[in-house]
Amino acid sequence: MKSREEILLFIKTIRARTKTDDDEIVKYCSKIGVNVEFYDSVFPSARITFVSFKHWVETGLPDIGNVVVYDRNHTIGIVSSVGEKSVLLGVSLLGEDGLIVSGLERARTEFRYANDDEVLKLHRAIARKGFTWNIWRNKLVKSKFSPRANLIVRFRSYIDDEYGVGVFREINAEGKLVMYCVVYNEDQVRFSLYEVVGDADRYQLAPATKNDIAVLKNKLGEEGMIWNGYYGRMEPFSFFIDYGEKYYYINDKGEIKNATKNDSSAYRKRLACGNHFTDIKHAEDLKEKMYEYRKQQLSSPDLERRKS
Repeated sequence: MKSREEILLFIKTIRARTKTDDDEIVKYCSKIGVNVEFYDSVFPSARITFVSFKHWVETGLPDIGNVVVYDRNHTIGIVSSVGEKSVLLGVSLLGEDGLIVSGLERARTEFRYANDDEVLKLHRAIARKGFTWNIWRNKLVKSKFSPRANLIVRFRSYIDDEYGVGVFREINAEGKLVMYCVVYNEDQVRFSLYEVVGDADRYQLAPATKNDIAVLKNKLGEEGMIWNGYYGRMEPFSFFIDYGEKYYYINDKGEIKNATKNDSSAYRKRLACGNHFTDIKHAEDLKEKMYEYRKQQLSSPDLERRKS
């Protein structure tokens, strides 16, 4: 068990990872007779969970998966196991570019937890060498997952407890991870078709599991929506009708017509391009917007117009 002085000194170098972790750490310390409080700092601090903090207080050792720093050895590494006499780093960075992927032993003492910048520095170095530290399995793998658009992926932050599942759209020109729709921490769902998650290099991506896909489907369902992967778009439940039911469409003359759902190629083509309305007001709204947009096009200078 760490002493009161050691705990108070350690608290100055860390931040709780989440508000829940903050509350649990303060409550735990109070039970063992140590009054602590986290303060905002201009200096980078390590983020730590309550579980890792409690483990450190009671054993003085890091947890598997923790990113730790040995300042004297200029080493940043990810803990893969803790033995009786040493800590094994599954992957480590010595200095600026000395990546070691074969495992490195370090002392069970003299370490500190890495701050956000150090965590990202290590993962960027790992990626440059074509490796990935799988943060779900705590294992180094010789590959880098490159998702394609419309693929359902799961993600987890390297520096905090944010995780989720979504339909990958792109990594944009600013280096941001963008989803068509996304669920954060199995709770908050968003589906604007351009959901910016954050800086792409702060997250690890992997193919979604069956459970991840179910979470996304259920959360969208609670909002009356579904992701149509075939057409790459969001669709409301009201979009779906049974065979023989009436729907509306806009024909090639700009007229709103009605028809019944069948298995014809004409119906399938209308469905594919979204020219399929269960509410005539939606068709009228699109028609009006389409005409207004066309008017704007026609009023713009045509640089390719032939000279008369």
